[in-house]
Amino acid sequence: QFAQDHQLGPLLDRVAGLRLCVGYPAHRVVKQARYLLNHVGRMIPEMRKIFKHFAVDEDFVYRIGSEDEEIGTIRSDKCKIESEQGSDICSACRSLQQPIEFQ
Repeated sequence: QFAQDHQLGPLLDRVAGLRLCVGYPAHRVVKQARYLLNHVGRMIPEMRKIFKHFAVDEDFVYRIGSEDEEIGTIRSDKCKIESEQGSDICSACRSLQQPIEFQ
């Protein structure tokens, strides 16, 4: 649309609405996921299938309040990087909340 009318307003609104997906940065859960992923080779094949659907993003750094920085977040292997509108997480990472059906 900007290419047609050269109006900055709608473009700036779109950019202001962009939010990056934060995945699941809960420190204790990230720590446990990191441990499990480092030892996935010890698991039976059926269990390994579950752990191929997510990863720990070690490049994600955050701070809650004035506390120390925390490193890592859990992301879906299909993370879309951009969060859903009005949210701080993308639909792929949100799907990690869904129960897994075993067959």
